[in-house]
Amino acid sequence: MFKGIVFDLDGTLLDTLRDIRVSINRLLEKDGYPTHTLAEYHKFVGAGIYHLCQSAMPETARDDANVKRYIELFREDYSTNWHDETIPYPGISELLANLQEMGIEMAILSNKPDYFVKPMLDYYFPEIDFIHAQGNVPELPAKPDKESATYVLNALTYKPEQYLFIGDSDIDIFTGHNIGMKSVGVTWGFRTTEELKEAGADWLVYSAQEILEIVEGKR
Repeated sequence: MFKGIVFDLDGTLLDTLRDIRVSINRLLEKDGYPTHTLAEYHKFVGAGIYHLCQSAMPETARDDANVKRYIELFREDYSTNWHDETIPYPGISELLANLQEMGIEMAILSNKPDYFVKPMLDYYFPEIDFIHAQGNVPELPAKPDKESATYVLNALTYKPEQYLFIGDSDIDIFTGHNIGMKSVGVTWGFRTTEELKEAGADWLVYSAQEILEIVEGKR
C-alpha cells in the first residue's frame, strides 16, 4: 500500500481546458491573431505558461518579449474566468475524500502558474488537506525537471518510493520517475493513452476508482 500521492492538477483533477481556451483566444482576437480549437489546446498545455502562450501565438509573433507580454495578459484575463466552465473530473472529489479518510498524504505539483493553483484547490476541493500545493514558480524549472519538485519533496513525510505520481501527460510520467516515484497515467485528461504508454507509465487508469485499487495494492 502506498503512503501518499502527488497529483498533477490540469487534466488530472480538473478539466480546465475550456476556460484556458477562452482566455487565450480572447487575447489572440484582440491582436488580430488566429484563434484555436479545443483540440489544439490539448497540445499547447502541460509544459507551463510560457509554452502555452508561445504555442498559441503565430510563429512570426513568438519573440520573447511578446510571449512574456501574453503571460501577463493571460494572468489578468484568466483570473476572471477560471471557474466558469472548469469542473472536477468524474469521481475525483469522491476519490480525494476517500484518500483523505484513509490517511493517504496528498500533494500537488503542477506546471500551471503557482498563483492560480491554491485558489483553485480552495474553490473546488475546500475539504481536502493537501500537505503541499505548488504550481510553476519563477525560481524553478517546469516539470519534468527534477528540481521542479524540490519544495514538494521537502514537504513529504515518507520516502519518494512510497508515493505515486499521477498525471495525464508524458511530462507527469517522466516527473514521477525522475523523483523516484511510480507514475500513474490518467486517460481522461489532455493527452493520449499512447503518449502515456510510450512515456513508461507504471499504470494506466480509466476511472478514479482504479487509483484507489493501486493505492491499496489491488492492481
